[in-house]
Amino acid sequence: MQSHDQRTKLLGIYGVFTYPFACIPYLYFYFSDHGIGIEQYLQMIAWYYWAMVATEVPTGLLADRFGRKVALSCGSTTLATGFLLLYQGTSYTDFCIGQIVLGVGHALLSGAPTAMLFDSL
Repeated sequence: MQSHDQRTKLLGIYGVFTYPFACIPYLYFYFSDHGIGIEQYLQMIAWYYWAMVATEVPTGLLADRFGRKVALSCGSTTLATGFLLLYQGTSYTDFCIGQIVLGVGHALLSGAPTAMLFDSL
C-alpha cells in the first residue's frame, strides 16, 4: 500500500496531465485562426460550463457507484477525446461539441481526486 506522501505526489502528477489549463489563454487564438469570432468563442465557453454543471452530479454518482479510479480513467479519456475533437474540428458546431465533451470530462475529474486526497489524510 502506498503512503500518504506517495499518493499525494501521484495526485499532483496526475493533475498536471489532466488539468491543462495553461492552454486556455491560447485557445482563443487557435479558434480565431479557424474563423471563430469572439462572440462564438464566448458561446463555446458557455457550452463547456453548461455541460460541466449539468453533469457534475451524475458523474459524482458514477464515481460513488463504480469507484474513483474508474471516474479518473473515464474523465481522462473523455478530456483527451474533447481535445481531439477540438483539434480535428473545422466548424463552430464541431468546436461546441468538443467543448461539451471537455465539460463532461472535467466534471468526471472534479470530485474524485479531492475525495482520494481526503481519504489519504
